[in-house]
Amino acid sequence: MTNMRKFNLLLLLSLMTTAMHAQFINNGAIITIQPGATLRIETSFENQSGTIDNQGTLEVQGNFTNAPGAGTTLSGTGKLKFFGTGTSSLDAGDDVLNKVEILKTTSAGTVTLAKTTTINDSLIFSGSSDGSKILLGAFDLTLGAAATATGASQTTGYVVTNSTGRLMKVVGANNTNPLDLEIGNTSSYSPVRATMTGNAAGNVSARVITSGMSPKYNDADAFIAREWIVSTPTVTSSVLRGTYVNGDATGTAANIKGCTYLGSGEWSFTGFDGASNTVTASTTTNTDMKLTGQNFFGKYSSNVMLGGPKSGTTMNNLLTLPLTSPYTPGETVLSIPANAVDWVLLEIRDPNNQSTVISQKSGFLLTNGSIVGLDGVPQLRNKINNNSSGTGFVVVKHRNHLGIMSSSSKNLVNNPGLNFRSGAESTFGLNSQDFDVVNSLYSMKAGDANGDGAINAVDRNLFWRAQNGTSSNYNNTADFNLDGTVNAIDRNLFWRINNGLSINF
Repeated sequence: MTNMRKFNLLLLLSLMTTAMHAQFINNGAIITIQPGATLRIETSFENQSGTIDNQGTLEVQGNFTNAPGAGTTLSGTGKLKFFGTGTSSLDAGDDVLNKVEILKTTSAGTVTLAKTTTINDSLIFSGSSDGSKILLGAFDLTLGAAATATGASQTTGYVVTNSTGRLMKVVGANNTNPLDLEIGNTSSYSPVRATMTGNAAGNVSARVITSGMSPKYNDADAFIAREWIVSTPTVTSSVLRGTYVNGDATGTAANIKGCTYLGSGEWSFTGFDGASNTVTASTTTNTDMKLTGQNFFGKYSSNVMLGGPKSGTTMNNLLTLPLTSPYTPGETVLSIPANAVDWVLLEIRDPNNQSTVISQKSGFLLTNGSIVGLDGVPQLRNKINNNSSGTGFVVVKHRNHLGIMSSSSKNLVNNPGLNFRSGAESTFGLNSQDFDVVNSLYSMKAGDANGDGAINAVDRNLFWRAQNGTSSNYNNTADFNLDGTVNAIDRNLFWRINNGLSINF
C-alpha cells in the first residue's frame, strides 16, 4: 500500500492487540477498528485528516489529536483509552467522543484537555497511585445526557478543575436524582453533589477552587479552604453537598457547617449541615452558586427600647461612647455610628435550655431602637457552634438596665426580626411590671448599675451614691438615663421606681 489516501485501512484485529511504537499519523485514510479489537499506540496518535471508525478500543500512551474537520472520531461504540505512566493531552477537534477510559499508573499520569470536549457514553477512571486525572485547564468537559462517569476516587482518578474549565453534565427536565460531579483540585478529590427540585432540562456544571475564594466571616474560627462553584438549570431549589479533605479544615471540624454565598461578604445557612468531611446547604439560586463551610452564624434583626434614655418614641444619644465594647470579650471598632445610644450585648441561648449561653456578641443600639452589628448592618450575626437546629433564644443586655429575652426559641437562619418594643414579642419569664410601657412601646427597666440582673440597694449604695454629682464619664453606670451626669434624676425617676425588680433567666 503506497498511497494511504487511496485506500481504507481496515484493521482486522479481532480479539488481538497490535503494538505501534512510532508516532501514528493518519493523513486521509479511513481507519476501522472492529468490535473486540484493540489498536495500541505506544506513543502519540494524530489524525491530520481522515476518519476513524472505532468499534473496538484505541489505546494511546501519549497524546491524542484530531484535527478540526478531519472526520468523525471514534464513531460507534468504541473506546479511547489512555494508558502508561506519563502525561497525555486530548484534542478531539470538532468531534464528540463516545467512551473514554483513563488508565494511568503513577501520580504523574494525567490527561490534559486541549479543547472543550464532549463524551456521550462513558468516562471511566481505572488508574492507580493517584494517577488518571483529567486536567481541564480553561476548557469544559461535558458528559451527555446518557453518559456515565465511573470509578472516580483519589487513587483511580478524577476531573481536575485547575482553572476556569468546568465539568458539565446534561440532565433532563424534573430530574430529582442526586447528581454527582467527580471533581477536585490537582492534589485532592473533592466531589460535589447537586439534588434538584423542579429543574428544567439543561447543563449542570461545577468546578472547585482552593484560592481566590469568597471572603468568609472574619470571626469564623472553624472553616475549610475549599469552595465549589455550581450552576444548574432553572430550579425550584437545590441542595448542594461538597466533600472536602482533612487538610482543608481549620479549627474544630464538628463546627464546620455548609453555607452558600449571597454576595457582598454575606453567606446563607439555609439547609445547613456538616458531617464527616462534608458540608451541605440549600439554595434557590441557579447560576454560579458558591458552597463552602464555616462556623454556623445565626442571623437575625431586633429592636428594643431602654427606659432610661427614652423620650417619646426615640432615645437620646448624649454619651460619647468608647471604641471598645464594655462587654466581654471587648470588641473594638474604628468609629461609632452617629446615632448610637450605647453598646448592648446580644446573646443566643440554647433552644433546649434557655439558661445556657451559647454565643455572645456586642452591637450598637440606635436612637430609633434598632440594633446593628459592629459593621453597621441591621442583620446581626452570632457565631454558634454545635447547633444542629439553627434556633435559639435571643437575649439583649445593657450595662445598667434589666435584660430582655425572646418569648420562645427563634429561627436564626431566616428570622424576620424581633420587635422587643411591641407586646407581640412578650418576653420569657418576665412579668408586666418588668417593662415600662409608654405610647404602646415596651422598654427595658433602668436601675441595675452593676448589671447583675437585679435592681436593689446595692445599685444605690455602692454605685449611685459613689457616683452622684459626676459627669461626662462613660463608666458611671449609675447614669441610668444616659445623659452624661449622675444626679437625683437617676435615683428618683429610675432606681426608686424600679427597686426590687429582677430578671430570672
